[in-house]
Amino acid sequence: MSIRKAILGALAVALLAAVVPPILVGDAPKFDDRNGGDPWRNTIYDFQTLFTGLAAVAAATMTILVMERTDARQEARHRELVQLSLRPDRLRISRAVHPQLDELPYFFEDIDALCRAFAGDTSKIRKSIYDDPPHYARIITNLSTFMKRSALKDARPLYDGETAHAYDRIIDASENLEKLWGGYEQQIRAQLIAQRTEAESLDWLLQDALITRRFLETLAEHLDRFSSGLRGLADEYKV
Repeated sequence: MSIRKAILGALAVALLAAVVPPILVGDAPKFDDRNGGDPWRNTIYDFQTLFTGLAAVAAATMTILVMERTDARQEARHRELVQLSLRPDRLRISRAVHPQLDELPYFFEDIDALCRAFAGDTSKIRKSIYDDPPHYARIITNLSTFMKRSALKDARPLYDGETAHAYDRIIDASENLEKLWGGYEQQIRAQLIAQRTEAESLDWLLQDALITRRFLETLAEHLDRFSSGLRGLADEYKV
């Protein structure tokens, strides 16, 4: 029962308690100028104000009850329309979240390992690059391919500002690393053919290593933000 119904019920009870007992047990006035007549008609005449008041209260109560039922139906219809309007967006977010949110931690591990590989001293950096450049390139290529999945791309208009920014930065950094590492094998081979001194080769490697490190730090930072953004969208859209 709503508060309005409770208030109306209390008012009705109070009104009846105030007027009905006096009518039933109170002494009727004596009018010297009115004698006889139909008893039923006289009763209606005597209490016509009461009857009118009760009818007005009943009409107001019925009006309020009808309005409440109408409002409830309109509210239910509004919720239904909102749910229908959100359905396409919910589907896009659902496709973006599942299974991508579960796969992101694997990229965290790969990028973290790369950050450690390029955070050491010069000999470690040189060894990291010479060891297996195609392996590093594959990690970044896989990440770039992952981020360009249609499910993530289609949901981008629904990302909040921070999530959209993280998404764009990840793609930008991974594309730059793909270009940087894509020709490593050929560059290393060219360095060997040119018989560059160790100092020259190391200088070249260090320059690329510093650039690589910045891109990797960008990836590590924004992958975490993007993951948090997807998780927030999953909660918001209840998918």
